[in-house]
Amino acid sequence: MKLFKSSIILLMTIFTMACAGSSSRIEVPISMSKEDKVIYKIINQASAPKKAINILKPHLHARLNESGIQADSPDQADKLIEITLTIYRMRMGHRRALIGAMAGSDRIQSTVVVRDIKSQSVVGRYSVYSKNATAVSSSRGLIQ
Repeated sequence: MKLFKSSIILLMTIFTMACAGSSSRIEVPISMSKEDKVIYKIINQASAPKKAINILKPHLHARLNESGIQADSPDQADKLIEITLTIYRMRMGHRRALIGAMAGSDRIQSTVVVRDIKSQSVVGRYSVYSKNATAVSSSRGLIQ
């Protein structure tokens, strides 16, 4: 009986780990100096709801402030970070809770482009794809 319970727990853990995750692909390595200051713009091509954008913005703002690269005003910025949401699919909370992976998966795909403001040249570009097919986490966690 103990072996059966351990096996079930192991299988559930493997299934959960296999169904959730993120991947990123760097297309142009980001080149910035420590003195560079940035501003950001979110381009919502995926028609993500305003609630999702409102979860992303404070998290992004906090991360940029923590790293000390957030410009106080657009006039002080050296770089522009363009975050383009290309895929946004979230299951409703009750579907996620009731039928989990059988309801499909939550997916967010975005492309991040860093541009030099003066020259408009691309100084960095990467794509991020996040997916969660489990009922364990929330949409907030995947968005962040």
